[in-house]
Formats: sequence, C-alpha cells, structure tokens
Amino acid sequence: MNYILFFLLLRCIISSSQSDIEEDLRRSISRTNYEIRRYMTDCFHDCDEHISELNDYIQKIEAARFKDNSEKHSTKFQNDYTDFQSEFKQLKTTYESYRMDESDTDFKNKFTKALSSFDKIFTKASSTFSNSFRKVNNSLTKLDETKMTYMGAEVYKKSEKSVLVTKHRIRGIDEMVKLVELRGDECGPLSNREAFHKEAIDKLKANLEESINLLYDFPLTVVNEEQLRKVDEIEERIKELFHNGIKIMEEFDENLRKMYESKGVKYNKDYKKLIKFFEKIPYRLSSFVTPNTLGSMIIVSFLLMNVFYLN
Repeated sequence: MNYILFFLLLRCIISSSQSDIEEDLRRSISRTNYEIRRYMTDCFHDCDEHISELNDYIQKIEAARFKDNSEKHSTKFQNDYTDFQSEFKQLKTTYESYRMDESDTDFKNKFTKALSSFDKIFTKASSTFSNSFRKVNNSLTKLDETKMTYMGAEVYKKSEKSVLVTKHRIRGIDEMVKLVELRGDECGPLSNREAFHKEAIDKLKANLEESINLLYDFPLTVVNEEQLRKVDEIEERIKELFHNGIKIMEEFDENLRKMYESKGVKYNKDYKKLIKFFEKIPYRLSSFVTPNTLGSMIIVSFLLMNVFYLN
C-alpha cells in the first residue's frame, strides 16, 4: 500500500513539474513574440525618419511637381505609420499589464488578438512604406551643395538605403542576443546553465561587435567608385553576420528542443516560426516594391498571418 501511495505521489510531483515547465515555455514564447514586435517598431521608426528627412530635403531643392509627389506619398505613409504606432501602444499595454499581474486568466486571448491586430496593420503600413519609399526616392533628381560629398543623386539614395537596411540588421543582431538571453532561465540557474546557452550568446555578441565596428567604417563621403564599393562590401558583410545569427538561433532552438524532450515535455515549433519571421523583417522594411521583391513581401505577409502566437 505504501508503495502505491509513493508512486501516486511521485506521479503528481512529475506532472506538476512538467506543468510548470510547460508554463515557463508558454510565457517565454509570449515574451519573445512581444520583443520581436518591439524590434519591428524600432525599425519602423527608422523608416519614418528616413522618409521624413528625404521629403524635407526634396521640399527645399526640387521643382514643384517633384515636391508635390513626394509630399503626397510621404503623407500617405505617415497616416499608416500613426495607425501602426497606436496598435503597438495597445499591444504594449496588454503585455505590460499581464507582466504586472499574471492572474489575468484571459491574457492569452487578449494578447493573441492584440498580436493579430498589430501584425495586420504592420503588413498594411510596411506595404505603404515600400511604395512611398520608391515614390519619394524617385522625386529626388538632384543634389545641392550640402550633398556634394556624393557622386550624384542616385549614389546618395543608394548609400542612404544601404545605411537604413544595415542599421536594421545591426538592430536585429542586437535583438538576437536579447532573445537568447530571455530564455536563460529555461536553461538552468545562472550558476549552472546549459553550455549551449552561453555558446549562443558568445557567438551572437561577437557578431554584434563586428557589425558595429563595420558601421563605423562606413565612408563619410562617396565621391568615387572605391568608396561606393566600400559601402557595398560593408552592407554585404553585415548581411552575412545577420544571417549567421539566424543560424545560431536555429541551433539554439534545436538544443532547447532536445533539452525539453529529455524532460518529457513536448516542444512545439513556435520559436522556429518566429525565427523565420524575424529573418525577413530587415529586408521587408527596406525594400522597394519591384517584381524581384514582391515574392519576399508575400512570404512575409504569409508568415505574419501564420505565426502561432501562444501554445
């Protein structure tokens, strides 16, 4: 009889332990979802600044028809961007309220709805951005004496776009470090964490350090082919570091899966889907709408609508 009671008690303890682990996993995915959207918001802020600054410059130097075209498309993006900001505030309020009080049993539904609403407005606003980005850029046909550090208008626009997408990728690498750090508690106590957690952090931090150093090497002037080539080389190297970071995160996710399954806990594909979604953000926000990029834009829209928000 005592043996039966012992095994029943042991089963209850194991069941409770697995339930706690599953809850930690669910909470971690929720936080990852939120942090990725916060990263998207930071990137979108860069886009807003880029279009605003470019439009302001066009208003100073261009002919009336170019000014009108630029202003029209800049305003169109600003309207969608304002809606986007409102959605993020709602998402942030929902998430922060739960962090302050985790007793809200309806959080899962509230957060899922907030994520879905945010992602829809992001898809709409980023599509507007791509179109506005192209139209505003096309409205700049010349440079004045303040931009004589560039070979011409096209080189200026190319260099500025390169800086924008590079900034997004560096933000992304920095965010990768944070996302892996967020999952540290799942990998054991601080004094005795799984080795794969530290390895992933160290590799990502090395990528971040190199990418920041490369950013400092961006030419301050682009007045010859050598400097233009330097811009391309730096952009390409930081792109490589970003995608290398994605691979590190995928390896980390695989190690997490093995760790959870060794404890008898089923590990889903939510994090893997979030990584794939995360990978597309810099390209999505910094691309022009052309036949070559439409495919990628459709892929990202599909990912946005198919990410599993919560377990």
